[in-house]
Amino acid sequence: MKNKFLILEWIVILIFLVIPPLLVNPGTSAAIANNGKISPYLLLRLIIAIFLYYQQIYVIKKTPQEQNGKFRKTVLFLSWSAICFGLLMITQALFQAISLVLPLKYNETVFDFNLDSKSCIVAFLNLLTGAFYEEVLYREYLPETMLMFSRGRKFRSNLSEGLCVVVFAMSHRYLGLLPVLNAFLGGMILRICRKKSLSIWTCTIAHFMYNAVLFVFAILQQK
Repeated sequence: MKNKFLILEWIVILIFLVIPPLLVNPGTSAAIANNGKISPYLLLRLIIAIFLYYQQIYVIKKTPQEQNGKFRKTVLFLSWSAICFGLLMITQALFQAISLVLPLKYNETVFDFNLDSKSCIVAFLNLLTGAFYEEVLYREYLPETMLMFSRGRKFRSNLSEGLCVVVFAMSHRYLGLLPVLNAFLGGMILRICRKKSLSIWTCTIAHFMYNAVLFVFAILQQK
């Protein structure tokens, strides 16, 4: 019964959460600041992410390796967050360099943003919520449920891991080819971070810091 429920839920998640980002048109603007107002969409994504996160805790049994003490958890969190963030920034720099050499450009994302305290708070809440949502969906829920369905078969497991990275990368299609390739490598880095650190929070913080840095640079360039 539990497996039937998970399969049905997985199909619903696929239809309503995974497929729609793949259909976003190029040039779509990002309403990060949202005029200083917290949008219902932000709250909805947060609720979905929290639900999936706690479901994974109770549905997916934690291995003994994941039952670490506080000190070990702290060391894993700090080290892997730093490693993951550094690798994401190096990847971004690499593709920016490629865009200067090859006739491949990033589609410009325009932010409608006012530099007031309220808009800044909402913008960073959006970035944090978005990072948490994507990490729970693409680095926790999708790969872990697909691994359950693969029943330990190596080929199916590797295929599941690969498909999750590809889907995450293609959700950045609206930004252009280079961001898709960037997201592909970034997705692999974040998934490795999740598996090595044994926590979704390490890649969430690294993902948030990465997006926040890029967001600040984008705002400075536009101003």
